[in-house]
Amino acid sequence: MVEVTVIDMARIQFSEFLRRIPAYDVVEKYAERTNVLCGVQVDDLFSLPYWHVKKTIPDLIELGKYEEAFSLIVPELELKEIQKADNYSKASFYFWVLDQYKLIIELEKNNLKSSIDPKLINAGIKKMEVLGDFPLIDSIARDYNYTHDEAKMLPYETVFQIQLKNKIENDVNKKLEEQRK
Repeated sequence: MVEVTVIDMARIQFSEFLRRIPAYDVVEKYAERTNVLCGVQVDDLFSLPYWHVKKTIPDLIELGKYEEAFSLIVPELELKEIQKADNYSKASFYFWVLDQYKLIIELEKNNLKSSIDPKLINAGIKKMEVLGDFPLIDSIARDYNYTHDEAKMLPYETVFQIQLKNKIENDVNKKLEEQRK
């Protein structure tokens, strides 16, 4: 009986491949990145549906269903085609996806975050946090005459611009009120 000691890292399941990377943090930091998977180039995540970017893709990645997440990012590819790709190519794409999420987090932090009025905190605004993105989706659906499902599927970029517009308007209105006092 011949014992196999060398694992074909390019062909094991991708989630197992990632688990077996020695010094993962170092590899993640310095690994090659690419926005190409199976010959298909992706510009960025900003044109994908908001709900995919903020909920579905992160949930799939957390569950270790990387190829399913990739199929949402590159809808031109069939899941079987992605699964057949070698793990080194998928890892380069995965690290690019992680960079995209870091960019999104930074963009939101720098442009959408604002201090909450203490009066709102005292009134219980923090209770809204249990609803996650629902208030945003509900507001967009109401303001733009969409169903909730349609609002969820708007491009991330559009939803970001709506949020930024609302934040700027709120900031301007707040300053105007302060000036009137």
